[in-house]
Amino acid sequence: ADEVIYKLFIYLALEIDFFPENNQKELIIAVDDTGPESAFPPIIDPPEPDGWNGWYVSCFTITFNATDEGSGVKEIRYTVSGGAEGVIPGDNGTIMICEDGEDIQVEYWAVDFVGNVETPKNSITISIDRTKPEVSLTYEIIGGNWWQGWEFEFAVTATDAMSGICL
Repeated sequence: ADEVIYKLFIYLALEIDFFPENNQKELIIAVDDTGPESAFPPIIDPPEPDGWNGWYVSCFTITFNATDEGSGVKEIRYTVSGGAEGVIPGDNGTIMICEDGEDIQVEYWAVDFVGNVETPKNSITISIDRTKPEVSLTYEIIGGNWWQGWEFEFAVTATDAMSGICL
């Protein structure tokens, strides 16, 4: 069947009365076999990573938008790094990502009111590192004395388990 709305009018034979259309019934049948579509890419705020080398260093939001010309968008579903499926009612909504991770995959898709599911699913990959690096400083006295001054040797070590150290 074509994707359209069909109307069926039923006229019931009743006695003649002063309300000529009270015996008319209308039944609407809609056919929707097209899945909804979500916007790609989604809106990310801030739009560019706020750290070095493509990493976010603070929480960011992802806003999803979807459309469906048939029955309308019921919900947008999503997963973050293959975790539990989240549901946003309606045709738009926002999630916030704050947990550290490299190459976090956010997958999302829309579902319309008759159960059509968007395929293929959309996917983006983002990295976030909100944990500050660890820095240690050690020193050793390698010579000198109290009246002429001391000679020191310093060693600095910086580590960052997530995004690494940029110098």
